Amino acid sequence: MNDWKSALRAIKKQSLTAKTKEERRRQDADSKPREIRGIDATTWLESLKKNPKSGPHETSACKSPPTVHSQQNSENRLRAATSTPIAKTRSICTLKRNAESEELKGVPETLDQQQRGALTRRSFYKSPEPWVTAGARSQYTPSPSSRPLDIVIGLDFGTSYTKAAVGMRDQIFPVGWEGISAAPDKYLLPTEYSELDDGSCHIGQAPGVPFERVRQRLKQPFIEPAVSAESIATAAVFVAIVLRYVRAWIYRHHGSKIGLGHIRWLLNIGVPSNGLETERMEVTYKKLGSLAWSLSLGEADIHLKQAREGVLAGKLNTGSNDLIDLRALPEFVAQIAGYVQSPQRKLGLHALADVGGGTFDLVTFIVHERDEESVFPFLVPEVRLLGTQMLNQNRLVGASPPDNATLPDELQPVPNAKEYAEASGISEDQIRLRDGIFWKAVSGMVENVLCRTKQLRYRLSPAWHDGLPTFLTGGGAKVDGYAVSVQAGGQRSARVVNLMPLPLHPRLADFSGERDEYQRISVACGLALDAFSLGQIVPAKDVEDDVPIRSKPIERPDRDELYPD
Repeated sequence: MNDWKSALRAIKKQSLTAKTKEERRRQDADSKPREIRGIDATTWLESLKKNPKSGPHETSACKSPPTVHSQQNSENRLRAATSTPIAKTRSICTLKRNAESEELKGVPETLDQQQRGALTRRSFYKSPEPWVTAGARSQYTPSPSSRPLDIVIGLDFGTSYTKAAVGMRDQIFPVGWEGISAAPDKYLLPTEYSELDDGSCHIGQAPGVPFERVRQRLKQPFIEPAVSAESIATAAVFVAIVLRYVRAWIYRHHGSKIGLGHIRWLLNIGVPSNGLETERMEVTYKKLGSLAWSLSLGEADIHLKQAREGVLAGKLNTGSNDLIDLRALPEFVAQIAGYVQSPQRKLGLHALADVGGGTFDLVTFIVHERDEESVFPFLVPEVRLLGTQMLNQNRLVGASPPDNATLPDELQPVPNAKEYAEASGISEDQIRLRDGIFWKAVSGMVENVLCRTKQLRYRLSPAWHDGLPTFLTGGGAKVDGYAVSVQAGGQRSARVVNLMPLPLHPRLADFSGERDEYQRISVACGLALDAFSLGQIVPAKDVEDDVPIRSKPIERPDRDELYPD
């Protein structure tokens, strides 16, 4: 008797378990993301400008999955992942990424040289002032005392322009380039140099030097983790000249603050928002900085041949020559350093969009505090070749400008469609069509990053409903299409995207520019702080995905178990 009852109970349990698994399967299938609808390339930008409140609404792909338990707070989600959460994050948006590849078909995938043979910035060249030679030494005075003085150099090595700032005695001083460049903006140094006939290298487009010996696009190879030895050597020459100049600039303008102190140098180099996701990229930037520091010391001119020999021989600074610390730090953490110390600071989910000459960087992150220290967990960082230079290059796809056309200088402010048409000889309608494709790509990137953030990284953040604080910064932030595209892509996940500029850092000193100008030097100013002041950085690879915790089904006893014979 008991045998068949036991068998019956086993059959019931098996049936219940199968039913529960089937319900789980159906529930998981229902929660899978669907493809996000695209935006019409020719009409969406104009319609948003006319009626910005009628932007695209939240789609099913960006809705949060069903909540089983309450949201874990950011403190609980800072534990290191034992698997690879970034890989999981990418796979959940496979449908969207496949659709996006078709949308991006018309946008070039590589950044090419424009106007080969034309050097338009000869007038910016300036022979170095005599005082610049002092930067060849690492100490202000030949016989410093034993009293140490820490000086931090923050270096923003950019595609179009390089910026630098110095941190000393609790103040941040942006570096002016008036001693080595005649560029109109004193805080922006064009990222290029000339190799003269004798092999020596000088900042800018030197007179009489042919196009082939002017080294440009130095930053472009560093967008990807795999960087050749030749690219590192070529860039190291420029960075070495810059470091030599920065030391000389400090001696000239702030020598009285140094006195007889023994300088201990710290060098922070900015890397893209995804720069710490692969150890290879971090190592590459450190190799660049170390080689450049070694080359910058000594009275002789800097030669490209030296750099090539140095990188092949592994001639890297190992802590000697008074450089006590060299770090590669994410640019966006440096940018928000002023915000974190300002009254505007809020805890929780944020986004930052940085429009550069070569790339458009977007990252979602959390502003958190633990034991009175700022903590910044990265959620979804992404870097794409959608900067202002690509905007101009995209306008030339499928077009043949007349031979006598003069294309706009890629380092100057981006002209609108009408101005570009007049300069290039390409029809304005063609340019507007290409711009529509480009802005659709930018909007799609924003949409994708925020969708992944909402689905897997921070599902129940109040920012999705109350407004997502989004910093829009960088040299291209003034180009209208970027602001419109960020809002268009963001509103598919967030109810409101609150675009805002970066506040000035409270330690900023001797800055004579406007607030808009600070947006361009914010990375360098933030990097001019020691690592402790910047807070704790948690790369996205070390932050677990935020997935709902599903309760196990409760096995209820049947009648025979409750009332046994």
